[in-house]
Amino acid sequence: MEPIAGWALWRLDDNGNRFVVAVFAHREEAEAAVRAFEAHGHKQTYWVEAAGDRGCPPV
Repeated sequence: MEPIAGWALWRLDDNGNRFVVAVFAHREEAEAAVRAFEAHGHKQTYWVEAAGDRGCPPV
């Protein structure tokens, strides 16, 4: 199994479009970014996946 190259922060907007907001070297950093967006009252959905999933480029 290959090591994970990074962690992607994804966003789902009001129109159902998904895109990568940022890619982080560490999962904890990506999850902290999700919490920061959610704390500001953004209505979109955010989540973290391993970079490379769904065509996301690695770090």
